[in-house]
Amino acid sequence: MLVPLAFTDADTRYDASIRLCFARAERLLRRAALVVRRDEHCWSFEWSMRNGRPVDLVIHPDSTSDPSPQAALHLLAERLAALGLDSPSLASDDSASGPFDGFSSAQPMDIMQSVQEEA
Repeated sequence: MLVPLAFTDADTRYDASIRLCFARAERLLRRAALVVRRDEHCWSFEWSMRNGRPVDLVIHPDSTSDPSPQAALHLLAERLAALGLDSPSLASDDSASGPFDGFSSAQPMDIMQSVQEEA
C-alpha cells in the first residue's frame, strides 16, 4: 500500500509517501518505509515489524546532505529509547543501486527490485 503525504513546516513544503507491506495471510504489517522530499533533497526511513513493534530502523540520509546526520541520529536514538525502541542505523552509501525508493532495500523480503514513481 502506498499513501501519499504532504506537509508544511516553517513555510517549507515537504512531500512524502509511506509504503506499507502487509502479510496477506495474517493481515499484519510486516515492513514499512517513509520517503520525505524537499526540493532536490530526499530522506528515507525503513523498518520491520516484530510482535507489533517497529524494529531494524534504517535511515537513508540524503546523499547531498552536509554534514553527516550523526548528531540528529543520536538525538533520534535517545527519543526512540524513551519509547522502548531500538536505535536506528544509517544505511551505507550505495549509489550504484540508486536512491532508496521505499520498496527495495538490502533487507530480506524486498517487495520488488525498483519502482518507477513518475507515472
